[in-house]
Amino acid sequence: MLAAVEFDKEASPRQIDVEVQEDPVNRTISFACLLLIWSLPALAQQASTVGNNPVVPPLVNFRGLLTDLSGKALAGPVGVTFSLYKDSQGGAPLWVETQNVQVDRTGHYSVELGAASSQGLPPELFASGEARWLGVQAQGSAEQPRVLLVSVPYALKALDAETIGGKPASSFMLAPASGGAPAPPAVAITGSGSANFIPRFTGKTTIADSNIFETPKGDVGVGTTTPAGKLDVEGTGNIRDTLTLFPAAKHATLSIDGTAFAVSDTGVVTFVAHQTFPGAGTVTSVGSGAGLTGGPITGSGSLSIANGGVINAMLAHHSLTVTADSPLSGGGVVALGSSTSLGLKACSANQILQFVSGAWACANVATGTVTSVATGAGLTGGPITNSGTLSIAGRGVTNPMLAHPSLTVDAGTDLTGGGLVALGGTITLNLDTTKVPQLTGNNSFNGNQKVTGNLSATGKVSGQTSEGFGVSGLATGTTGVGVLGTSSSKTGTPAGVEGVAASGYGVYGVNKASNGFNPGVIGINSSLSGPAVEGQAQSTAGSTVGVEGQALSSSGTGVHGVASSSLGFTLGVNGISFSTAGVGVLGQAPTKKFSQTASGLQGSYAPGVWGDTTAATREGAGVLASADNNYGMFAANNSTGAPTIYGQNETSDTSALVLEAIGSAVGGSCTMDVSGNLKCSGTVGADAAVDGGARKVSLYGVQSAENWFEDAGSGQLHNGSARIALDPTFAQTVNTAVEYHVFLTPNGDCKGLYVDRKTAASFEVHELGGGTSSVGFDYRIMAKRNGYERVRLADDTRVLAAPALAQPKVANP
Repeated sequence: MLAAVEFDKEASPRQIDVEVQEDPVNRTISFACLLLIWSLPALAQQASTVGNNPVVPPLVNFRGLLTDLSGKALAGPVGVTFSLYKDSQGGAPLWVETQNVQVDRTGHYSVELGAASSQGLPPELFASGEARWLGVQAQGSAEQPRVLLVSVPYALKALDAETIGGKPASSFMLAPASGGAPAPPAVAITGSGSANFIPRFTGKTTIADSNIFETPKGDVGVGTTTPAGKLDVEGTGNIRDTLTLFPAAKHATLSIDGTAFAVSDTGVVTFVAHQTFPGAGTVTSVGSGAGLTGGPITGSGSLSIANGGVINAMLAHHSLTVTADSPLSGGGVVALGSSTSLGLKACSANQILQFVSGAWACANVATGTVTSVATGAGLTGGPITNSGTLSIAGRGVTNPMLAHPSLTVDAGTDLTGGGLVALGGTITLNLDTTKVPQLTGNNSFNGNQKVTGNLSATGKVSGQTSEGFGVSGLATGTTGVGVLGTSSSKTGTPAGVEGVAASGYGVYGVNKASNGFNPGVIGINSSLSGPAVEGQAQSTAGSTVGVEGQALSSSGTGVHGVASSSLGFTLGVNGISFSTAGVGVLGQAPTKKFSQTASGLQGSYAPGVWGDTTAATREGAGVLASADNNYGMFAANNSTGAPTIYGQNETSDTSALVLEAIGSAVGGSCTMDVSGNLKCSGTVGADAAVDGGARKVSLYGVQSAENWFEDAGSGQLHNGSARIALDPTFAQTVNTAVEYHVFLTPNGDCKGLYVDRKTAASFEVHELGGGTSSVGFDYRIMAKRNGYERVRLADDTRVLAAPALAQPKVANP
C-alpha cells in the first residue's frame, strides 16, 4: 500500500494529508522525508504561540477505497471505524475513532483522522518511535488488512519537542550562568502519608493521602482500598468527552455486575430479559454485509440473501457425515457442495456377498440340487419337481424361434410375382401380360405388325420402338398432316398423339413444305387435363428427345400444341425424358446446333426444359420469359442443399458478370461478378419491422472506400491497463499484420484512454497520464480484409458500361 502526502503551507502545521494506493507487494503508508524536513520549521514557528492561542488539533488526512465482498465499489455515506495498532495483526487497538464517510461512485473517500475528537490524534501514540498500523473497517464488513504508518505521522511528536511537558519555554526560568549566584535552597515538603496511597498537595509544601489507592500488584482503587481490577472506582463518575474501550479478544467491552447486560468485544449488545433500546432513533444507512445484497440503504429498500451468498463458513453445520455400513465402504465427513464415494466390499474372484449371522461377508458360490424345472415358451410337461418329460407343445414353435422362418418362390417363364414368403404366409404368381397377350386387355407387340386396310380403334393408338419411329406419318399434300391425333374426351388425361421411345423419337414429324401452315406434328386436346402432344423418351441413357419438331417454312412450326380447354391442368406441349442425361423439352435458336457452353453441359443436370442459342454476343437468349403485370419467370424449390436459381459464368475474366438486374425505365442496376462482388447503383440495405410489424423501414449499410471488416467488444482496466485479445476467428478474416484501427469509449470517469502495443493477435489499453483506475470500456476494431489490402475505390467504369442486352423481336405465334 503506497501513500502520497500533501502539505499546504497556509494550513495548520499539524494537518497531514495521506493518500493510500494499492501496492501488491507492501501495504505501507510511505511519506517523503523532504516533506518531513519542511514541516518541522513550520511546527517551530507555531510553537511560540502555544501558550497564548488555542492549538489546532493534530489531524492526518487519509484517502482510501471501500468495496464490498465481490469487489464492487461502495457509494454514499458509510460508517467507518479507524484503529491504530502496535502490530500488523492481532492485539488491541491503541486508538479508535468512528466517522461517517462520504464515498464517491468509484469507492474512494477522504477523511481527517482525529477529527472526531477536539484533541485530534494523541501525539504520544508516536512518541516511542515504534511502528503504528492503521486498520479500516466499513460498517457491516470485516476490517481491511492493516497498513503501516511510516515517517510523517511521527512529525506530530515534533511539536511536543518544542515544548516542555506541553508548556512553552517561556513558562520556565533559565538556570544561572556558570559562576553565577547559587540556586536558592529547596523548600522542605511536610505532611504525612500512608503506604500505597497516592499523595496529594494540601498546601504549597504539605502533602497528605489522596483518595487514590494502588495495591502492590498494580491495581488502582478510587474511593476503595480493595480494588477488584486494574481500576476500581467506588462512587459516581463523569466523563466529559468520548469514552473509548479497548477490550482484549473474547472479553466483553462493557458489562454490569449481577445482570446479563454486556457489550462484546465486537460491539454486540446483550440486553437484560425483555429489554431493548429505549426510544426511537433514525437509521441513516444500512449496508449489506457478507452474503447479503441490496445495500447500502439510505432511504428505503430491502436487503436480501445474495444468490450463492451463503457460504459454508456462515453455517453452524456446513457438513454431514456419510457412514458406510457393511458391506459398503467409503463415506466420511463431506462439506455441502462437495461429494463422497461409496463402494461395495471387495471380494475375491468367483465369490459373492452373503448376509450371514447378521453380517455381510464374502463367500464362495455354493453348489446345490435342482428342485424344480419349469417349461418355457414352446415346451410342455413342466414343472418337474422329481422326474418327468419335457416336450415341444403343439404349434409351440413359432417363426421367431426358427433360424430360417421363410422361403423364396421364383416366378418361372412368362410368370410374374413370387418372392420371399414367411412360413404360414401366402404369395401370388401371375401371367406376364407383357409376354402373353390378353384378349380382353391391352396388349403390346414387339415385332413388326402389318395391317392391310384401314386401322380403326375406339381407344388409343400408340407406337413404341427401341429405334426408329414409334409412330411415323407422311403427308405429301400441301394441306396434309403426317400424323393427326384427336382426343375429344372432356375428362381424364387423354392424349391425341402419344409416342414413347427407348431410343430415338417417340413422335417425329417433318414438314417439308416451303410455305403454308403445315405442321410436322399437331395435337388438339379438349380435355380438362392431359396433353395435346406428349412425347416420352424412356431410355435411362443417351441423349434422347421426348418431342422434336422441324419446320423448314419461314412461317412454319416445328411443334405446335394447343390445349383448348379453359379449365383443368392442361398441357399444350409436354416433354418427358426418363434418362438422367436426357432433356424433357429442348429449344435451340437460331440453328440446330449446341453452343460451345452447352456442349460441355450435355448429359448433366437432366433438365426438364433446356434453351440454348448460338446467336451473336448479347443478341440471343437461351430462355426468354416475358409477362404483362405478372412474373416474367417463377422458380420454386424445396431443397435444403440446392439453390432455387443457379447462375454460372465460365469466363476467366475476374470482373465478368454472373447476374445483372436493370430497371430500364429508371436506370438503376445491380450486378454480381464472378469474384462474388455485389454492386448496385442505388443503396444497399435491409428492411426492419417496427410498430409491432405494422410498418417496415429501410436501414442502410455503411459504405467505405476500402475493404474493412469490423468487430466490437468490451474490456475492464485493472490498475490503469488491460490487454485485449483479438477474436481468433475474426483475426483469420483480416490482415492484422498491416494497419488496423481501434476506437475506445470509456464507461466511467477517468483521465482518458489510449491504445498501445498493437500486434496481430492483441492490443493494450492504458489510462492517460499514468492513471490507475479500473474503469470499464467499449472498443471497435477496423481491419483490412485478407486479400483486399490494396484495393481502394476500384474503377468499374468498363464493367458498368457494357452494352445492354438487345431487345428481341418476337413475332406473334
